[in-house]
Amino acid sequence: MQYKKPKGLPEIELQSQLGLYLKSLSSSLLEGSLASRKTLPSLESLQADLEEMQKAYISYSPEGTDSLRSSMMDMLRTFRKSVSLMKEYVAGGDRALLREASRMAEEGSEMLISLQLVTKESQEMIKDV
Repeated sequence: MQYKKPKGLPEIELQSQLGLYLKSLSSSLLEGSLASRKTLPSLESLQADLEEMQKAYISYSPEGTDSLRSSMMDMLRTFRKSVSLMKEYVAGGDRALLREASRMAEEGSEMLISLQLVTKESQEMIKDV
């Protein structure tokens, strides 16, 4: 299972696959259907991509988007924590870390869905004006 970096700017829509990937990865590791040592390069790549996305959102701040940017940063931090926990699991094998990583991936996915809904509603409101 290999993570594929989205192309272009870190748009919310491009990140929707991230939560699914993390949940699938943690499930496969918990089930034992995926060797944990094979996941480390992908996790390291994903961690670097998340850091890039976070840097992009720090520098991107159009007027009136502070709340959305803050929510996006929280979501990215949650996904980064999930990846960090998976890396800790790979290093030490503590299944509790993996369960927490899965929970964090689910939480990040829920945050992403909320952000997508807010963004869509905002776009529709602007269209109507």
